[in-house]
Amino acid sequence: MRRLVRTHDPRLTVEESEQICRVSVLFNLVAVCFLGFFALIASKTGDRHYALILVGVMTLTLCNIGLFLTFGHMRQLVLTTCLGYLPFCMFLLVSGGQNNTGILWYYVYPIMVYYIAGLRLGALCSGLLIVSAIFLMQLDNQAFFQAHYSSEFKLRFISSMTVMSIMGAMLEHSRSKAQHHLMILAKRLHKAAQTDDLTGLPNRRLLQVILHDQASYAQQTDGDFTILLCDIDHFKSVNDRYGHAVGDQALRHLAQVMETAMRKTDILCRWGGEEFVLVLPDTDTTCGREMADRLRAKVENTPLITTDGETIELTISCGVASCRENKDPDQLFRLADKRLYRAKSTGRNRIVASD
Repeated sequence: MRRLVRTHDPRLTVEESEQICRVSVLFNLVAVCFLGFFALIASKTGDRHYALILVGVMTLTLCNIGLFLTFGHMRQLVLTTCLGYLPFCMFLLVSGGQNNTGILWYYVYPIMVYYIAGLRLGALCSGLLIVSAIFLMQLDNQAFFQAHYSSEFKLRFISSMTVMSIMGAMLEHSRSKAQHHLMILAKRLHKAAQTDDLTGLPNRRLLQVILHDQASYAQQTDGDFTILLCDIDHFKSVNDRYGHAVGDQALRHLAQVMETAMRKTDILCRWGGEEFVLVLPDTDTTCGREMADRLRAKVENTPLITTDGETIELTISCGVASCRENKDPDQLFRLADKRLYRAKSTGRNRIVASD
């Protein structure tokens, strides 16, 4: 069904569109079965005119299903289903169907249209159905009107249809509102799962997705990208001397400083602890080293001013690795980590971009 539904309402998720199309097709198939059944009964009882009309409606319903299966347009399926059964309902009211029972199928219509068409279109179609029923019932003394309904039946029928339509609208409004809140909650949870709480940067989970996407894109376009793995020097001593609250301030401070020095296309992530990763799309090793050196100088020249007014000087060490050196994103990250280790073991506050 997902491959079949080529267009859908942008307010709906793909899963909701699939469900609406599935229910619409099922409703039309059930309608075909009932239409065929009652056409057979009408034919056996000698009412061939009524049977031919039912066969005609059944044929149009099958055409509606066929068009959807061919083109996959959800709007066409929903609109033709909702609007196509309106004249048929009017015919059942005027003709009475068999033994004046055709009008009972009116009760199915509001349930169907609210589910597949939503609140606005469902209310419009249900309103048109009720208004047309009120209008036609005033013409029951005309020659074309074959059915007969008492005044009490007309009043109760219109009243019950109106109540059903209102209740359907209320239920659809509650359902759509609950669905909207669930979608917002799902988006928040999805964002929370990919965001570092402390700095607001993409976290380790999202970084792995970004690295694989960049590697795939670089492979397809024969392009390049570079990653910078940065670590705050002597961060443990900051925590030990000033406390973890100040350590958290240092991490947020570093994230803000690095964001001011990077390009709009660059992606800064927190890998974990005091480590940050900067992904530089369409950047080779030389440009990556230059960016790393700018970051190092920016951090060194921008000390942290704590909430207590103390000044803490921070420095970073970076390992630089380019996709040209290794196409595999995991191996590329290990290469940057190896170079970061060399930068820290050879004095810190420096950049290592080669072996």
